[in-house]
Amino acid sequence: MNISYLYLNSWSDECDQPLSLHCKLETAKETMTNSAEAASITPRNTQLTTPKENVLCIQQAFTQKHFNPGTNFVSATPEIISDLNSMTMYFREREETESNEAYKQIIPYNVIKAGKRYLVYNRGKDGGEKRLSGKFSLGIGGHVNDKDLTIKKSIYRELTEEIGNVLYERNAINEFARVSNKDIIGFFCKGFIYDDSTDVGRVHLGLLILHEADTIFSPGGELEEFNQWYRWMTDEEIAANLYGVLEGFENWSLIVYKNMLKL
Repeated sequence: MNISYLYLNSWSDECDQPLSLHCKLETAKETMTNSAEAASITPRNTQLTTPKENVLCIQQAFTQKHFNPGTNFVSATPEIISDLNSMTMYFREREETESNEAYKQIIPYNVIKAGKRYLVYNRGKDGGEKRLSGKFSLGIGGHVNDKDLTIKKSIYRELTEEIGNVLYERNAINEFARVSNKDIIGFFCKGFIYDDSTDVGRVHLGLLILHEADTIFSPGGELEEFNQWYRWMTDEEIAANLYGVLEGFENWSLIVYKNMLKL
């Protein structure tokens, strides 16, 4: 029996406990509901293969319910947040979900604001998502994998990798640290992004997370290591460059500008 993916309720604070206590295992053809059968599977089974990467997904029922045709952004209302929290999320092989539109890969999309300025950067040519290579971006995002276990841990990891530890010293990250994983969406999520106009957009669901730092700062992490272009820009400066010097913004950043920056 080949195990293809696993899932758990990623909103529970219990996810900070070992994965084996809270996950369920599923096969490609059937769900194992018998706990005795699930317990009989051990790592010693040489027929089992370890997926290269498992990423957190939600079924397309969520986007079908909340995104009308042509709609690519919805605000994070209490009703939508409650609906999201009630749905089961799955860890599935990333390679498989990249072409399976029945599941949407969850991507926390972190926008960093300091006063009236937003951090804008260029993804570079060596980014993890090749379809976004070289694009300009307003958001720092990445998949939630089964090593993270929770949305909150994934956000910490992505921010540290991209811009270093500097944001941890800011008021925004201190406030973020005090909020439980279960309440992250209610406190910091401003909306949801789903772009069905592109191949990459149709298999991802963005959680627009806003971090408000006390002052602008020089990023560390990969932005510094690879000497990536960045600027702190007002929304007016972003608007002036959307189709000019900075032509080449990724679609999600265009969606964020047209919606969240106007709020």
